[in-house]
Amino acid sequence: MPALAPGFNGVVAGGQKRLVRISAKVWLLELLHRGRLRFAPAASYRDVALGAARTDEEMSKAYRRPGQVLQITGPRGEVITPIGDVEFTTSRSIERNGVLIEVPYWLCSFSSDLDPRLFSEFPSGHADGDACLVIFDPMEFVRRALPHLNRAAPTATKKLFPTVYFDPYHHSGERLSPIVAKEMPYAYQREMRFALDPEGGSPLAGGDALFVEIGSIEDIAAVYSPFGTKLAGTGPDSFLA
Repeated sequence: MPALAPGFNGVVAGGQKRLVRISAKVWLLELLHRGRLRFAPAASYRDVALGAARTDEEMSKAYRRPGQVLQITGPRGEVITPIGDVEFTTSRSIERNGVLIEVPYWLCSFSSDLDPRLFSEFPSGHADGDACLVIFDPMEFVRRALPHLNRAAPTATKKLFPTVYFDPYHHSGERLSPIVAKEMPYAYQREMRFALDPEGGSPLAGGDALFVEIGSIEDIAAVYSPFGTKLAGTGPDSFLA
């Protein structure tokens, strides 16, 4: 990994709190200049066209136990020997008239740390190329965002939190939260989630992506090219040492 300039190491690397987002340069400049945030429905990440780094089942999470270490007792007391692994799943769903209905939520993802290697993991495919946004004051960013989010999604809970990564074969057995947890192979992304959860209320944006503008964040953030050069905003001229 290339050496980063002072001030760019995030909390995982023993540095300061930062928020980093890799995307198309044009979209990140809109976020920098206008504060345009996009919250995607969690279920939309099932789309394999998004690529391996983005695609996941975000509406349910499961851990597994080898069948040979489990004993299942049937309704008449008979012992049932499982075939293969047994999966224990927690889903974002409720039952209505015998049918499971998903309870959606929306999210906008960042990383807690800047890792230039992630540019190859999250290509946007945009003709104008990709970049990264670094927010140097996450708490100020949240403070500015909340009034706008409260107007756009008044009944939804709003949270910014680190994703918790788990090994599906060595889980503690505690109930997994689909909104918080992801399997260990995604841990290299060091995700920070900005989540909007209507908690079963009316869906946001009619079920589509929700766009919210919070105003310029140029004084607390900057956009950088994949080669480290600052393109706009505040902060050092390069993220590379």
